[in-house]
Amino acid sequence: MKHVKLIMEGTTDWAYFKPFIEAVVGEEIEYDPLNPNLDRATEKHDRESKGCLGVKRMCEKLGGGFLRIIDYVKNPPCDAIVIHLDADVAGRSDFQSMGVRNCPCPPAIDTCNSIRELVKEWIGYDANDDLFKKIIIVIPSKATEAWLGIIDNGLFINECTKDPAGELVKAGKLKNDRNEEGKIIKHSWQFAQYAKKHFVNNPGQSISKLEGVSEEASNFIISLRSVLSSR
Repeated sequence: MKHVKLIMEGTTDWAYFKPFIEAVVGEEIEYDPLNPNLDRATEKHDRESKGCLGVKRMCEKLGGGFLRIIDYVKNPPCDAIVIHLDADVAGRSDFQSMGVRNCPCPPAIDTCNSIRELVKEWIGYDANDDLFKKIIIVIPSKATEAWLGIIDNGLFINECTKDPAGELVKAGKLKNDRNEEGKIIKHSWQFAQYAKKHFVNNPGQSISKLEGVSEEASNFIISLRSVLSSR
């Protein structure tokens, strides 16, 4: 069984990408979520590890030597590390100050690539070091929710939709639960339910549709198959 470590913005992303990755690879995978950090004793997540800055901290930890520790500890072996950020971080001033370009959309891929280069800086990416070939960076535009909407027939959502989560709520696909600030509360169980519908019940059609309209998704799928089929 392949072993994949996940560095993602939130637990809803875990819920979506786990069945997605298995559908692409075509086999069951053992996952080790590195971020957001889960305290296994309390089953609660460290708030500082959530979101894009939590991903940044974990990536810098990889670049500081943690990646080599992961590779050294062979039980279980690490076949791949998937790092996720949503492309909407390009609209943040702190990310722009780090060199991210918020490019016109379409095409979505230009902003995705700009964020990917920043992630590579965080982890100290070295193309000549085979260790880094285990790392797969995925940047959905504008967010993971857009990829949910794209594969759902009848929804007018694409990679340049500014608020895909809001559009999914309007369509009745996500619950309209909101916090005190009025922001949508994202439920992991709903993302898991959504992913199961598409990637477990009808994986071939869903994957083909997504890679047919999204260059970022297509590149991610190619990388998954390349890395995980060769180990």
